[in-house]
Amino acid sequence: MNDDAVAAALRRLALAPEDGRAWRDAGEAFAAAGENIDACAALGEAIRLAPQDLAAGRSFAAAAVAAGRVDEALARSRRLADGADQLAALLAMARLLADMGRLDEAIGAAEKLAERAPDAFPALAELALLYRRRATDDAAAEALRAALALAPDDEETLAALGDLLMRQGRPEAAQPHLARAVQVAPEKAERFKDLALCDLLLGRQIEARAAAEAAIAVAPHDPHAHRILCVILAYCDGIGGEELSVALRRCGALWPRAAPRRFTGVRDPDRRLRVGLLGGAFRRHPTTLLTLRGLEGLDRDSFALHCFSSGGVYDAYTRRWRDIAADWAEISDEDDHSVASRIHAAGIDILIDIGGYLNNGRLPVLALRAAPVQIKWVGAQFHTAGIAEVDAFISDPHETPSDLVGLYRENLLILPDTYVCYDPPGFDIPVGPSPAAETGSVTFGSLNSLMKITPATLDAWAETLRRLPGSRLLLAAPQLDEEPSARRLADEFVRRGVEAERVEMLGAQPHEEILRARQRVDIALQPFPYCGGVTLLEDLWMGAPGVVLRGDTFAGRHGVSHLSNVGLADWIANTPESYVDLAVAKARDRTALQTLRETLRRRLTESPICDRNRFARHFAAALRRAWADRCRRPEASV
Repeated sequence: MNDDAVAAALRRLALAPEDGRAWRDAGEAFAAAGENIDACAALGEAIRLAPQDLAAGRSFAAAAVAAGRVDEALARSRRLADGADQLAALLAMARLLADMGRLDEAIGAAEKLAERAPDAFPALAELALLYRRRATDDAAAEALRAALALAPDDEETLAALGDLLMRQGRPEAAQPHLARAVQVAPEKAERFKDLALCDLLLGRQIEARAAAEAAIAVAPHDPHAHRILCVILAYCDGIGGEELSVALRRCGALWPRAAPRRFTGVRDPDRRLRVGLLGGAFRRHPTTLLTLRGLEGLDRDSFALHCFSSGGVYDAYTRRWRDIAADWAEISDEDDHSVASRIHAAGIDILIDIGGYLNNGRLPVLALRAAPVQIKWVGAQFHTAGIAEVDAFISDPHETPSDLVGLYRENLLILPDTYVCYDPPGFDIPVGPSPAAETGSVTFGSLNSLMKITPATLDAWAETLRRLPGSRLLLAAPQLDEEPSARRLADEFVRRGVEAERVEMLGAQPHEEILRARQRVDIALQPFPYCGGVTLLEDLWMGAPGVVLRGDTFAGRHGVSHLSNVGLADWIANTPESYVDLAVAKARDRTALQTLRETLRRRLTESPICDRNRFARHFAAALRRAWADRCRRPEASV
C-alpha cells in the first residue's frame, strides 16, 4: 500500500514539478514507507517551493530526525529561513533545534515564526509546546489560548492547555478544556483519562469514574486507563474492598511483563541486604513523613538502602534521604524496562515500592520482576497492589485484621502495632487553647484534599452540624483557591440545610500555616471511604482528636490504625450513622475534650507511631522474614 502511495505521489510530481504541495505529498509518502532520506530530499524541496507551507516544515523536521540527518536538515533550514515569507523553514528549525536539546534557540525560532504568522495556528501551537518544555507556564498558556482562538476545537491544544492548568494547580480552570477535548475526540482514551484525573482532583468522584470507564471502553486493554479507574474507585462511595481488589487485579494483569531474570545473590538469610526504594516523593511529602524516620533507624550494617527516584523535586528532606542511601539513582527519564534492568544490575535483593500508582510512582516496574523479593509499602497504598509479582505487602493488625486478609493477593507482612513511623513537624507551634472554650461552640475541621470529600461524607458532616447549632466547620484544600470550587462546595452544604457562613474554607497554605489553622479545630472529621493519613496525624499533633469511619479497604482504615495506636479506639465508628452520633457525643463532652487536647501530643509522641527504634526493629524483622522465605524457595519459583 505504501509503494502504491509513493508511486501515485511521484506521478503527480511528474505532472507539476514546481508545485510545492506535490513535493510535500511525495515526501510524506516516502516517510510513510520508511524511506526517510528520500523523504528529507522531497520535503526540503517542498519548503523551498512553498515557503509558507507549515505542514511541509513540520514533516521535513520529522523525516530528518527519523533519518538521523538533523545537522544537515538544520543547515538547510537556516539557508532557507532568511526571507520574510519563510515560515516553513522557521518551523523546521524550531523542531530540529528542540530535538537537539537547544531549547532557547528553538524558542527563538518559534517566536520569530509566531511574529511573522500571528494568525497561523501551527505557529502558536509550536511556540506553546516549546514554552511548556522550558516550564514557562504563563507564556505557554498565553500561546495556547491564542492558538485556541484560531482553532477552538483542536483537541491536542485543548488537552495541552488543560494539562498546563492542572500542573499550575488550577483544575477548575482546566476542566472545561479537558471536557471539550473529550467531546472533540471521543475516540481517544487519553482524553478521557485526562478528564477523569481532573474531575477526581475536584472531588467529582462520580464524574471521574464515568470518564475512566469511558477510557476503558475505548481502550479495554490499556493498563493506564485501568490504573486511573482503580485510583478513582478508592475514593468513591459504595466501593467495598472486594470490588476494589477485583479491579486492581484486573489492572495488574495488563502491565507488560519481561523475560525471567536470573538473580545471583547469595541465598544467605542473615547477610547484609541491598534494599531498593522506588518512588517519586523523596521530599517533604506524606510518603516521606510516614517512612523516612523509621528507615533512619535501620542498622546500616544489615541493610544497604538504594533510592531509585522518579521525583525530580527535592528539598531538605531529600538530604536526609541521601544521608541514609548507599546509592542514589535518578530514573525520571527512563522507561519501566530500563528502570527494571537498572535495579536488577544493581543487585537489589528486596525492592520496596513507595510510589504506587500516584506521585510519579513506578509500580509497574515490579511487574517486570526487577528484584527477587518485591514489596508494597506506603505511597498510594490504598489496597492490594493487584500485581502477581508483588510478593509482600506491609501492614499492621488494625489495617488488615484476619477477616480482611483474603482481599490481598500478596503475603502480608504484619508489623506488631503500626505499619508507619511518623515524623512530626519541626515547627515550634503549640497546641493552643481549646477553640470551643474561647468561642463557646465546637469547631470541626477537615484539612484534606477535595478528592476525599464524597457525597456520603458531606451528608455526615452536614448532619453533624445540623444537630449541633452554633458549631462550625473549617475546611482547607488547595483546590479551594479557585472560587468556583469553593462556591460549589458551599452550595453542597446549603443544599443539605447548613448555612454557608458556618463553613469556612481555606486554599493552599504553607505547611506552617496549615498547622496554625489546625489550632482552630476542636475535632477533626475524617472523610470516608478514603481516610486521611498524615492529615489525621497532624490533627492529633495539634491536639484535635479525629472521628473516623471504619472501612474494609486499606485506605479506609488509616484512621483505625492511627487512633488504635494512640489509645483512641473509642473515636472509631462502624456506620455513617454512628459516625454522626459519635461526633455529636464527643463535641458535647467539653470537659473530656479539653483534657484530651492537653495530653494528645504527648500521647502521640509516646505511641508506637513515633517510636523510631521500635519501628525499625519490627520493619527489619519483616524484611528478614521476606528474605528468608525467598531463600527457601527453589530458583525456578522466582
